[in-house]
Amino acid sequence: MYNQPSYQSTQSLPPQPNNIGGLNPSFLAQQQQSPQPMGLQQRSYSTGDLKTSIRSGEQKNKVVTENIEKIENHFPQMVQDINLYAVRSAKLRDAGDQFSKSLRQYAGTEVPALQQGLGAFAECFAAIQDHRNALVTRLENRVVQGFAVYETRCKQARVDVKQHNTAHTKEVREHKSFENVKSKSTQQFELAKAETKFKKAAEEANRSANTLKDQISDFERQKTRDLKKVFGEFMLSEMMFYAKALEIYTRAYQELNEIDEEEGIDQLHQSLKLSQPQLTPGGGGGGYMYGGSAPTLATPQHQPHRSHSASTPQLERTF
Repeated sequence: MYNQPSYQSTQSLPPQPNNIGGLNPSFLAQQQQSPQPMGLQQRSYSTGDLKTSIRSGEQKNKVVTENIEKIENHFPQMVQDINLYAVRSAKLRDAGDQFSKSLRQYAGTEVPALQQGLGAFAECFAAIQDHRNALVTRLENRVVQGFAVYETRCKQARVDVKQHNTAHTKEVREHKSFENVKSKSTQQFELAKAETKFKKAAEEANRSANTLKDQISDFERQKTRDLKKVFGEFMLSEMMFYAKALEIYTRAYQELNEIDEEEGIDQLHQSLKLSQPQLTPGGGGGGYMYGGSAPTLATPQHQPHRSHSASTPQLERTF
């Protein structure tokens, strides 16, 4: 036997909500009264946040642009000055070669004692110009060329800033469009579409800002490294040149001090003396002056010519 259910009067039962399709009519009424989509109830956008974002973007653009302009204004001038320094060093090298040549020619006309000292000094001075030529080459290849790449890098940095400005401007434009739709339209679809566009633009602007921050950080880091490397090469080149120049100048100074003035004077005195002809007795007896034959001059023996350069010490050049 099954127990029969007991039915109560409908008047004693509480009224049941009339659900249509599983939806509560009161819930539908609330949705009709609230035109905003669910996304807007979860997140709100304030004008103050947008203004803060705008100011932050403007500050980033200002700092990055100023750093780029500093490089564009000062690096070309530094390159020009360093290049001028290299050119004048090359001219000084040429003048040193010419002076060494003139000094060598003059030394060849002097007495042997002076010729040896001046010839050694000329060789030392010529060796210094060889090292100066190496200095000029290092300046042109390692210092001037180190700054040449920054014209391209600055152009790329400006492209990055322009991309960030475009994304930031789009964010502001989409926010204004969203605010207009929210204040005028009551269609949920239009509000959701406007909000989606604004959220996408805001995400792109935020991603662009982070990318710009990373790019400018890498740019500044590389700039610092390049400055240290380029000017380090500059100083190293100068130190190498002056170290070798000091060594050779010391040798040249010693060669000059070793010139013996008295030996030079003695050689001068020897050149002042008139060489006496050698006389030989004539055949047939008798004296030279009375009753004898006339004296005959002896034929001088041939003295081989001695090159002046053989007495000049040759300096070992280091290149």
